[in-house]
Amino acid sequence: MIVRAAMIVIALLVTGCKKGPSWKSQSYTEINVKPQSGEVQIPAAMWEKILALVEKSVVKVKAPEKKEEGESALPETALEPLKVYLVERNKGVLKGQNIALSFVAGGGELNLNDYTAALRGSYYVAFEFMPGAEAPPSDVKVFFLSNSVIRKVGGDQLGAGCKTYFDLTKRFAEAMKHDGFLVNTSDQRDVSALAGTYVFAAVIDGKLHMSTLVIKDDDHRALQCRH
Repeated sequence: MIVRAAMIVIALLVTGCKKGPSWKSQSYTEINVKPQSGEVQIPAAMWEKILALVEKSVVKVKAPEKKEEGESALPETALEPLKVYLVERNKGVLKGQNIALSFVAGGGELNLNDYTAALRGSYYVAFEFMPGAEAPPSDVKVFFLSNSVIRKVGGDQLGAGCKTYFDLTKRFAEAMKHDGFLVNTSDQRDVSALAGTYVFAAVIDGKLHMSTLVIKDDDHRALQCRH
């Protein structure tokens, strides 16, 4: 009995030492972002990768719609809410506050110049895609379509270029386990790092759950491909 009790105490201590992502434990100024009009356009090749997620799903609750020759089938789709967290690493860089931005189902736009100050410093960015408890974080796929021009600052090359997209899933999952993505405002490096369209997708019982987020900065349009 004593040994068993000791094991239970050790288990509780180990459980108590586990910590979640640091961005989850911060205090935030909560902001509800108004929906934006207009559609988000993504390359056909990226869309095919998203459709492939559905095709690989084991459970199919609805057969794909019939399609014309050369046209991709449209799966049953649900638009989901999204939350973005901006966390100061250097005080004042986000005007002295951490910010949690809530987007309605389907996502929206984040204009960096609304939240960053004219100071040099760093901050973290974390994303929370919320299709419900049915989709564990490990099943969420993240794609990124860059909207930042390639440029040189000192010896550094910034920006991923125009019409460039890639799968961010592994980097995203790792970053969200810890502090999020670290960016810096010096020479608008944060704009070059973040500007673009993020597509979050998860397949639950054959149904595609999605949200998109466009990050831009209207004060530095020359650094972006599409204004």
